[in-house]
Amino acid sequence: MTRLSALRRRKAPAPPKLNLEAMMHALPEPLLVVAQESGIRYVNFEAQQFFGTGAPAMIGRRLDEFLPADSPVHAMVAQALSQAISLSDYGVTLETPRIGRRSVIVTVAPMGDPADAVLVKLDELSMAGRIDNQLTRR
Repeated sequence: MTRLSALRRRKAPAPPKLNLEAMMHALPEPLLVVAQESGIRYVNFEAQQFFGTGAPAMIGRRLDEFLPADSPVHAMVAQALSQAISLSDYGVTLETPRIGRRSVIVTVAPMGDPADAVLVKLDELSMAGRIDNQLTRR
């Protein structure tokens, strides 16, 4: 047996397991996992900061307890779940007494096959983005 064939027979070391929760918490945007029936399933640290409350107070509660009932986010979540499609909307205004008034880009993507939950990502617009959004809506 040659040295080269012996090296080929050795198994490569298994890659380290990824900690998906740590990866989600490391992202700088608010992320929520929302299910139609069971409400909010997961929030990362940024989502907790964005909504001004901790994960224990959010998990298991409905999204409409944190966002106004007329928010387009609800329709996006419902559409993503029913049609299993990803959606994005620019310049969505979210306003509640707890979070104040914020302009965001909302991205919603189905999770699972069939989709039983969606990932909701909120990207807060910069000051320049908010000014542009106000000018284009006049």
